Amino acid sequence: GTYTINPSTGEVTFTPEPSFVGTAKGIEVTLSAPVGRNKDGKVQAEYIKTATAKYTPTVVGVTPTATPAETKDIQGATQTGKPEFKGGTVEVNGVEKTVPINEDVPATFDDGSTTKTVEGVGKFTVAADGTVTFVPEPNFVGTAPAVTVVREDKNGTKASATYTPTVVGVTPTATPAETKDIQGATQTGKPEFKGGTVEVNGVEKTVPINEDVPATFDDGSTTKTVEGVGKFTVAADGTVTFVPEKSFVGKAPSVTVVREDKNGTKASSTYTPTVTPVTPTAEDATSTDKQGQTQSGKPTFTPGNSNVPMDDDVPATFEDGSTTK
Repeated sequence: GTYTINPSTGEVTFTPEPSFVGTAKGIEVTLSAPVGRNKDGKVQAEYIKTATAKYTPTVVGVTPTATPAETKDIQGATQTGKPEFKGGTVEVNGVEKTVPINEDVPATFDDGSTTKTVEGVGKFTVAADGTVTFVPEPNFVGTAPAVTVVREDKNGTKASATYTPTVVGVTPTATPAETKDIQGATQTGKPEFKGGTVEVNGVEKTVPINEDVPATFDDGSTTKTVEGVGKFTVAADGTVTFVPEKSFVGKAPSVTVVREDKNGTKASSTYTPTVTPVTPTAEDATSTDKQGQTQSGKPTFTPGNSNVPMDDDVPATFEDGSTTK
């Protein structure tokens, strides 16, 4: 440190280096004064006496304190936390004295940086006041590795504390869909997808389904043809359209629809259509006339369902496919 003396009073001022702690070596102070005069009233050398004394200052160390911070939020959500830093306080000569945190020196991480990216976890950024912002990777779940924040007091004495965020996983849910209609009819069904909801810090939070990402089947396609059954097509919103083969009846094989939430977490559910058969009915016809006369008769055919009429574009035949017998 530096010693300065007031020549008039002999008072010594000691200004320590900010990092110095302990008892200094001290410094000698010398005072010369006349103790007598000759008969002429003049001071002569033999009448000047010198006294020397030592001044020794002691510097009591002061260390700032720091308290770690932890936060918790749902998957994909940005989190912020701020370790608490306080200036150190000590009692000197019966008086409590504090060295405050130096607000003019910005906080950093322990490597001196202000940003830190952890692969597969997320990105940390520390502000000048020590607030840490954590932006997790969308698929990261669990407790992230702690980051260490460093601040210093007015003496340049450093203190450090950690910030640790925890990410609570959220999984979307899905409910299967089933439909039923008559043979040959196009059917549509839509599995229900909902964003996952979890409770964090006493508050329910939801990650919604990402409406900007279209639904697909489980193989990534949007159309699927099942031989002898029919064709499935899935729309962006998850609605499945099923066009059955005309001859197909019964329960079709299920198709799996996949959607994802805003974090990219996927959920899947099935759609299963059932086709009920439609069979037309027929009534016999008879006719009577005298010998040698041409007769005609027309059996009556009735559709099995009003939505499936008899196909008048397909001509009638005998059972062997012929038109004359």
